Amino acid sequence: MKLLQLAFFLLLSTLVSAQTNQNLEDLFPIDVTSPEGVVNAFYKTLSGPPGERDWDRFRALFRNTAQINAVNYTDSGEVAPLYGSVQDYIKNTTDFYRQYGYHQRAMSNNTDYYGNMAQVFSSYSIVYFDPETQGNWEDEGIASFQLMYLEDRWWIANVIWNVAIPDFPVPPNYRNELPILQNRKEASAYITRKKPSEVNESELVGVYESSEVEVVPSFPGGEVALFDYLNNEIQLSDETDNQEATTITVQFVVEDDGGLQDVRLLQGGNAECNREILRVMKSMPVWEPGIKNLESVKVRMQLSLLCPFQTTE
Repeated sequence: MKLLQLAFFLLLSTLVSAQTNQNLEDLFPIDVTSPEGVVNAFYKTLSGPPGERDWDRFRALFRNTAQINAVNYTDSGEVAPLYGSVQDYIKNTTDFYRQYGYHQRAMSNNTDYYGNMAQVFSSYSIVYFDPETQGNWEDEGIASFQLMYLEDRWWIANVIWNVAIPDFPVPPNYRNELPILQNRKEASAYITRKKPSEVNESELVGVYESSEVEVVPSFPGGEVALFDYLNNEIQLSDETDNQEATTITVQFVVEDDGGLQDVRLLQGGNAECNREILRVMKSMPVWEPGIKNLESVKVRMQLSLLCPFQTTE
């Protein structure tokens, strides 16, 4: 009878825990629509000035059996692994996040899929802030996220990261350097970070240029994901698609909540291209906001791309 009662208790605990995660997921649906979205939400929930973190949002990213693991190093270079459940991680790090400012973001997310599972190899950078000394220090590394697609959403099954040290620096190909893209599928686009001379200084109140912030705003999943989004969303007629490509430059402000505002053309091209690019920019998903002094701030950005996109024979 005791064994039966124990089995019933374990089953009831699992059902309650699963229901709790489901309820949490209902609160943050945008976080779990893609593997890259889950990874970026993981970083975002841990980031912020000294204080409490949104642990409910953090828990909602994980399956109940998920493990969080880390490969750290002592001052002498010895491996110092850390591992445990999601709740273990929260318990062991809450005091740290209360004491220190911390901002983590992806430098690049490299995703592979098979069936209902995905593997995201994510290079990251971290900026720490010590309120007592008013000093900053930086760190970086690579995290491996194993995810599964169940119940119409993505879940973290396990995550492990390796902090970079001089013997194991983050390789250049994981630093999200913008590739030279020339065909339609790769959506030849690039971000520029120059202050446009056309901007009136009176418009810059409360808005920073990208060169003035520690962390520049980014599209969810990085620049390659941005190119894919533009390529999929911009729809052109066959007539326009066959015309010679011209460069179109759009200026916009990424708000401190990641929304896009004040979208305008700085350099236009074909009329249909102009309309489509403005339409797509104004309907974009929320970006990761810019960070200055560990606070989210408004940042003015530019995006330039060829339209129609070049194609390869």
